[in-house]
Amino acid sequence: MDIGNILISCHEAKEQLVVPQGITHLEDNLKSCSKSLEEVYLPNSLTKIGKRAFWKCSNLKSIVFPPYLETIGEEAFCECDSLESITLSSCITEIKDGAFKACKNLRSVTIMQDDLPKEPGYVIVMGKEAFANCPKLEQVIIETEVQFWKEAVFENTGLKEFIFPDGMEKAELSERMFENCKDLKKVVLPRGVWELPEDFFKGCTRLQEVIRKDEGWQELEDDRIQKFFDNDAGNYKSM
Repeated sequence: MDIGNILISCHEAKEQLVVPQGITHLEDNLKSCSKSLEEVYLPNSLTKIGKRAFWKCSNLKSIVFPPYLETIGEEAFCECDSLESITLSSCITEIKDGAFKACKNLRSVTIMQDDLPKEPGYVIVMGKEAFANCPKLEQVIIETEVQFWKEAVFENTGLKEFIFPDGMEKAELSERMFENCKDLKKVVLPRGVWELPEDFFKGCTRLQEVIRKDEGWQELEDDRIQKFFDNDAGNYKSM
């Protein structure tokens, strides 16, 4: 059921939901979405997915995100345990708090770089715990700049390495970004980032290498460098 260009209910959908072309918003707490929902087809007209739109749709396996999607609401896909991968275009501007939190089988996330038109003043915000508690999440590829990273974005995931995209000289990083990522071994930081927030790598007991894309990192004093590691094997270096 829709009102104008906003879908407010999907009560007729069982295993498959096809959202009609022309719909631009999925309402918060999308009513009557079946927990047996497995596939979602979204139109190119869609720009916003509301808060908890598909919350706890544990059988949802497949969703193709449209190219002009800008906002994914709080906990929109939280506890979608069958979801394995997501790919977003660079038109995305905000992945809100807990958007994909606790998706137990999520394995890969990609935000592509592309030539799609953007609004003036365009920035990307990654919300608090956006991908937290996704234990099988091993691959995250971000090809476009993310300017704002809130707390614990990747807390308690299966990441083994993470490479920040270029062009993030003014990026704002937040606390506990990789907290308890126990398999994380390597991180490549963006240029222009000279300080790391509190507990940035807390609980990353296998972290071995943090590389910074600027010369001069080695000039920092040892105690300031080593405090970010929870082991004795850590090594910082510049590219």
